[in-house]
Amino acid sequence: MRAVELHPTARLWVNSWTAEVAQAQWKHPTEVRAQFPRVQVRPSGAFAFPVADTGSTLVLSIAFPVGVAVIEEFINRDGPYGR
Repeated sequence: MRAVELHPTARLWVNSWTAEVAQAQWKHPTEVRAQFPRVQVRPSGAFAFPVADTGSTLVLSIAFPVGVAVIEEFINRDGPYGR
């Protein structure tokens, strides 16, 4: 995630987001949306988190029954680094 390394706002957001996700005990998608109102749910069921106001997005899949979350993709739409 090179864009995060170079963008101070993104770095702060990712650090905070990572701490929140690590402590989360979500059992249902509505709990994710309640904690992160700007998150969008993709047709696949994955969650797209806008990274601050950087134009980047983190895509997270969550296996609710077992409490496991995996980053699927980092999308940098507005920056020079791509995915």
